[in-house]
Amino acid sequence: MELNLYMTNKEMEFLLEERIRVISDEIQIYSKIIGNSKNLLLIHSIAYILINSVLFVVNFFFYPEEYQFWPWVILGWGIFYYFHLYLYLMNGIKSFFNVHLYFYIYMNIFFVFIDFYSDLVLNWFLYPILGWFVLLVVHKLFFSEKIDKELKGVVYALLIADNSSRTLVEVVQKKEILLKKVDIPEERIELIPMFVNALISFSENLQLEGAKINVADPNLKILTIQYRDLTLTGFVSPHMSPTLAYMKFNKILRNFYQEKEKEIQAFLSTGNDKGFSSYKETIRKQMYQEI
Repeated sequence: MELNLYMTNKEMEFLLEERIRVISDEIQIYSKIIGNSKNLLLIHSIAYILINSVLFVVNFFFYPEEYQFWPWVILGWGIFYYFHLYLYLMNGIKSFFNVHLYFYIYMNIFFVFIDFYSDLVLNWFLYPILGWFVLLVVHKLFFSEKIDKELKGVVYALLIADNSSRTLVEVVQKKEILLKKVDIPEERIELIPMFVNALISFSENLQLEGAKINVADPNLKILTIQYRDLTLTGFVSPHMSPTLAYMKFNKILRNFYQEKEKEIQAFLSTGNDKGFSSYKETIRKQMYQEI
């Protein structure tokens, strides 16, 4: 859907929300890519320390009578360096309010430096501190919970089945909520992988790209991902990012296959699923973990 002059207010609001969600997804994904790279942080750290050390030595010792610009470089570059460090320590963005708080603290330190370094007198630094503080409080009281809920989402349940739609593992976090949202009898939930596998097979026969199914309504999203002979079907809250959910499910499914490969091959041959009951708790913990 593209923006045009004939759209209703509801359509424009929906389109705006989708655009914001896409941008939010991209921010989260790139923040996790940056945060998960130890080598990238190491390179950034070496460059930050080395270059700023050289600038300090040259400016302070070789040109002591000239304007001392090195503090500007250290603090200006520091905005990005310390945010990079924050992403690494936090493994990506966990809360937009925490990011807002980080920039509030760091930028106001920067403002104090600018105010004092200009004429060695503090004149106006309190204005941005107090004005921005009001916005920070508004963010925390009225927007923080909603935005962070969008960020995290909830995984209600997941099923891992083979290509014949036989369920190997079923882990339900909140069964009563899931049943209410799916609105089908409990005994029929295990039939969903059969439906999903049929859709995937149909897509492959038509040579459609990808082996993912994304079913969404206002109450629930049903997402699937395949790996080898297995299909994972996840039931998540409607506001959860599909991209981040796929990242989580892909990690869970691959870990399961790698740790239980012998039992999986035995199941595919005999249908014996006794070797998987002990692994349910491991999957349950992974469902709660951050990606």
